[in-house]
Amino acid sequence: MPKPVASPIAVGLLLYPGCMPAGLFAAADLFHAANLRAGRPLFQLQWVALRAGNVACAHGVHLQAEVGLAEAGCRALLLSGFWAQQPGQLPAGLADDRALLLALRGLGRRVALWSYCTGVALAAEAGRLDRQPATAAWWMAPWLAQRYPKVDWQWQHACGVQPQQATAAGVHGYL
Repeated sequence: MPKPVASPIAVGLLLYPGCMPAGLFAAADLFHAANLRAGRPLFQLQWVALRAGNVACAHGVHLQAEVGLAEAGCRALLLSGFWAQQPGQLPAGLADDRALLLALRGLGRRVALWSYCTGVALAAEAGRLDRQPATAAWWMAPWLAQRYPKVDWQWQHACGVQPQQATAAGVHGYL
């Protein structure tokens, strides 16, 4: 008897003001390659934001979100980072994204959150990493450990994957 084919995993590529979209583009290429390699859709991608429409990303790039977060129906969201060069810049980046943080909190555990680089700080601020093992870029370690003591930080790992969240260190974490 033939094995049933699983439905594609719906993955949202999350856009928000100031996000760095390069990793989202690279991840989209990787998901596309996986679909081609498998000869069938394993992943179904959507460009998602708080609301559908134009999003002003980093470096003056504007991208279109196909759907708003509440309507997306994704099983997972890929959360890229925002531009910061030192820990002292993280609080301002988090303060700029209050509405996004509330929306991420509101998703509960029904949507897995995959984050990398400074996106891990957004996931932690949304409470999505509490009592979970997680990692992030080395330069954020002291600040993250102090601000989010409920997270089981595992700095020795380049990535960590749990059923409802995944974190990766550094700018290439989308890989």
